[in-house]
Amino acid sequence: MALAKSEGYENLYLWTDSSCNHGYYAHHGFEKVVEFMPDEWKTDSNDYLTYIYRKSFL
Repeated sequence: MALAKSEGYENLYLWTDSSCNHGYYAHHGFEKVVEFMPDEWKTDSNDYLTYIYRKSFL
């Protein structure tokens, strides 16, 4: 994050899935911008989600 900010990036995006500790991202200033289930990973239980988070440096 420090490198992205020092290089002048306005936003940092990361991809994760529903198996991660999402409290970490909120604690470090990330905002969840999208949540979806890719067709490639659909299961009978439909509980494996993908998330995109953003941290703004503005």
